[in-house]
Amino acid sequence: MKGICFVEPLFNKVIREEKTQTRRIIINSNVDFYLAEIEKLLSKARYRVGEVIYLKEPYCDDLVIDEIFYKYDNLQDKMNLGISIWKNKLFMPESAARYFIKITKVSIERLQEISHEDCFKEGIIKTNNLEEIKYTYKFFSKKLNRIIESMDFITPQEAYSDLIDSINGIGTWDNNPYVYVYDFELIKD
Repeated sequence: MKGICFVEPLFNKVIREEKTQTRRIIINSNVDFYLAEIEKLLSKARYRVGEVIYLKEPYCDDLVIDEIFYKYDNLQDKMNLGISIWKNKLFMPESAARYFIKITKVSIERLQEISHEDCFKEGIIKTNNLEEIKYTYKFFSKKLNRIIESMDFITPQEAYSDLIDSINGIGTWDNNPYVYVYDFELIKD
């Protein structure tokens, strides 16, 4: 079974079912593709419709008491347990996973083609200020080492462009690469 990684705030949105879509950049996608090439790229997508994949997250397995602890849980509880060395989520095996999603749709589009509706599926939040509607997201800042709330944006696409640049590097939105769009649903026990 394959796994997938999300940054912590987006991981938490997935398990709360506030995020049901993700975009993954297609390597060398700065050229225009023809329809036949897009169909070929779809056949090479990492994940397939109907496939179940597990969410990767930093973890620590205590072999003495045969228990697994997860960093994305309440950190205060983990500090009390004395856990300071977390295993990299990239190497998390399926056997340690506790959350799974099922891919329901796979498509390809340019990053900037994201719709308002898809921005919400990606975790963008609509906020009502007293005077107007704005859009925002919450994200972990590695630089500040804390979760921050983004500033207010006029459109969901502006908020998403800031989010994607925070994840993949400044200029990602402006480069407008082709992306795989994966719709998914959380599998509940």
